[in-house]
Parts: sequence; C-alpha cells; structure tokens
Amino acid sequence: MVSRLLIATVWLCIPVLLKAEPPDTFKYVGSDCLGFVHIELQEIIKSKPVQMILKIDGRRGQKLEVYDAQFGLGGSGCLRATGVLQSVEAILANERSAPEFFTVMKAVKPIDKAKAFASVKNRDTEDFFETSFEMNAYFPDQMTLIHGIKTILGPIKTGTYPLQKGKMEPFFEEAAKHHIFAAGDLSKLPEFATKRIPQPLSALTRAKSASIAIDIPGDILLKANIACGDEKDAMALSEIAEALRSELVTFIRAEEEDQLKQTKGLAKPIIEELIAGLKRMKIEVQGKNLRMSTTLKSNFFTEEYAEKVVNFVVESASEIQEQNNLKMISLAMLNYESAYGTYPANGFSSKQKPLLSWRVAILPYVEGGNLYNEFHLDEPWDSEHNKKLIPRMPKIFLLPGQKNEGKTHYRVFQQNGSMFENDKGSTIASITDGTSNTMLVCPIKEAVEWTKPDELIFDPKGEVKKQLYFRDGKINACFADASIRKFSDKIKETTLKALITKNGGEVLPADLDK
Repeated sequence: MVSRLLIATVWLCIPVLLKAEPPDTFKYVGSDCLGFVHIELQEIIKSKPVQMILKIDGRRGQKLEVYDAQFGLGGSGCLRATGVLQSVEAILANERSAPEFFTVMKAVKPIDKAKAFASVKNRDTEDFFETSFEMNAYFPDQMTLIHGIKTILGPIKTGTYPLQKGKMEPFFEEAAKHHIFAAGDLSKLPEFATKRIPQPLSALTRAKSASIAIDIPGDILLKANIACGDEKDAMALSEIAEALRSELVTFIRAEEEDQLKQTKGLAKPIIEELIAGLKRMKIEVQGKNLRMSTTLKSNFFTEEYAEKVVNFVVESASEIQEQNNLKMISLAMLNYESAYGTYPANGFSSKQKPLLSWRVAILPYVEGGNLYNEFHLDEPWDSEHNKKLIPRMPKIFLLPGQKNEGKTHYRVFQQNGSMFENDKGSTIASITDGTSNTMLVCPIKEAVEWTKPDELIFDPKGEVKKQLYFRDGKINACFADASIRKFSDKIKETTLKALITKNGGEVLPADLDK
C-alpha cells in the first residue's frame, strides 16, 4: 500500500518536476505581450563554433557595442537577454514613433553603474535615467538592466506595470530550453497588419501563434511551429512552405556569385549547407499545427576555416571603420563650410607661420569641441602647451589597426589646383570639376602628428600614387560632397591627379570605381 502511494505521488509530481521555469528576465514581462525574443548569450558563447572562433580571435567575444558604450554591459558580460514587443497600437494611431518595446538584460557580474552614467546627463535617480527622447534605462538590481520605451519603463520602476496573463505564458517556459527562442501572439496582430497579408497566406490571419527555436550545440538545430485556426489552414500553409523552400533554393543560387565575391569565397560552404538544410527540412502537419525543422551541419567549420572567417571579419570591420572615419571627416568639413563659407585650411599666424592643422579646426564638428577649446590657437602645434594635447588624438583620425601614438595617416594634397592652399580654404563655387569628383582626404604612407599643419604638396608632374597608403591593393578616399570611394592600386596617375584638382576640367573614366 505504501509503495503504491509512493509511486502515485511520484507519478503526479513528474509534470511539476519536468516543468521548466521561465528565465529570470521574464519576471518583468506580462504574458499578454505581442511577442518576444529570448537569447541565452553565454550558452551560445559556450558552443563549439563560437569557442573555436574565440580561441583563434584571442578575445572573449565581440561586444554589444551600444550597450557597452552606454551601460558598461558588453556581449561577453551579458548572461541572457529578452526583448519584448508589448504593442504596436500607439504607432498605428500616430501617438508615438516607437513601439512599446523593451529589453531585459541579465549580467554575468555586477554592472558598472559609474560607467553607465558617464555618458548620460538626464538622470532621475541613480538607477533610472533617460537615454533618448522616448527611451529610458532602469537598473532594478546590480545584475539587471532594462532599456526601453519610457511609457513602460516608468511603471516598471514604480512597480505599477501590470503583468497581465495571456497566451504567451507557455512560451516563457519553452524559452528556458533553447539558446534562441522567439514567439508571437498572431491573434493580436492589428487589422492594419492582417489586411496587408497576401490572399495565398490568408490562413495566417486566423493563426493563433508562431514560434521558432534555435540551438547551437555544434550543428545548428532549427524548429518552427505555427498554431493555425484549423487543420485545413495548417495544410494550406504547409503547401506554401513547400513552394517557398524551392524558391529559396533558387534565390540563394542566384545570389551565390555575388556573395562569393563579397566574402572572398568563404560563403561557399555556408551556401551549400543552407541549401542542403532547406532540402532536408521536415514540413509536417500535426492537427492544427504546422511544424518545420531542420539541421544545419557545421562539419565544414574547421579550425582552418574559422581562422579565415576571423581574418575576413577583422579586415571587413577595419574597412568599415575607415570608411566611417572618412565619412565623419568629410561631413565635418561640409559643416565647417556651412558655418564659414569655405572648407577648412591649416592655421597660420599673421606672419604666415604654420600654427595648427585643419584637423584641429574641425574638432567642434566631430564631437571634439571640448578638446578644441583647450588649444591655444595663436600658438604653433609644438608649443609647450599645444604639444601636450598630441597624445589625445581622437580615434576618427586613427587608421584602423594602427596604434594611437598621436600620428595620423589621414592627410590632404595642397596647392597647385588642389582643394587646399596653405591658409585658404576652397569655396564650393570654386570646385568647377564637381564636389563628387574632387578628393578631400585619403590615407598617406607617411604619418604626421595630427595637430601639425604638414600636408603633401601636389605636384602635377610628379608621381602621386606612390605617396598613397594602399592596403591589400585598395584605398578609401573621401570627396568634397562627403561621398566615400574605394580605388585599386591599378588606378592611373592621370586619373588620380584629375581627382585631386578642383577645376582642371579633366574627363574621368567611366569605370573609375571598378
């Protein structure tokens, strides 16, 4: 009798014992939300492919830059994160420009609030502050950051935010079982959205919910489920899924050549595995549910391949950073022109002695106003006072991958018909070749102190190309209209000189950017 009672007790407890508790980030989330995305970041970092990359990269992972910069919570310091979409009704009613969205992040270790507050002025309390016009941030405890629309963050802070129950509650528990999990309550989609669903997909307007789970133990496991209105709708959507599978394979093949070119061939095994994964994807109807699942194998992801990926990503990031630097420099020059009527020039004394570089002149336009105010503008760059500011060179003047030693490769050509004279900036009207055809700044082999007014004298009869700093056979340059263009080291001297002059009247080749 006792043994039967014990067995019955255990049997009744099994559902409770097996029930997964929602991740702790969900304590701030009502299950009546429209949808959510949950990421177990540290579990992803532990996965074999990511560990292989981190081993080669020699770092603890890439940071979530925006949160690291504002809140001191980098990617390697984030345990898990849950993004919640509560509603889009306010946008549809034109009451707000942002949806009712917020993110809850749990840290691996206590968050550095001093760093968090360093870049934020509008603080309500030490745990609550405004990060933008409609967004707030809140630290409910040392390990948690909530960031989102202020109409939600305010009530969360005061404890008045209603955590109402809804159809998403079972999905909260499911989120604890996967590396990445997303779910949405399709029955809450506003009429504005459902009216735009094409007729062949009308079954989605009657669907109850949709979810997708992604796990990365080694291979990538994907599972998706749509809870339909009835079995007929599930069958209709399964037929569409079958057709979409074929169209996706065709689309990937059509884009293959371009992707291989952009990734230097690294995308080849990924493309092949994506196609293989689509072909082996199971599409099944189980009652009212449409279920889809597949596996993307990672056996091609060897250490050798991972090293190539890391190198490619680093190179790509460096080029993007360099283009951003040049973009900000050229925009600063345009803003300077708007304020003073000319592009900036090097600073000279009344006796025509060189003082400070044009780079100092544009500091107020690259968020360097405070540093600009510290310079003695009537003294040369290497005066006792000004030379103390050389080590504080803004990163915008630093070529990616170079150590900041107060020297920059970003320089200009001056005199002999170029954009820059010694102490005079060009006007837009004087650029008769067109602002999009006239070069401002590009990397030069020889670096100089960033405050030093030392630029290259343009010699129309000399060799210009050998002075440029080509990397991997390419160079980026910014132009007088703030555009960025990339050139090969195969560019002709005549073409390069035509780009440097502002009113030479030269005809540029049609294939200049190729």
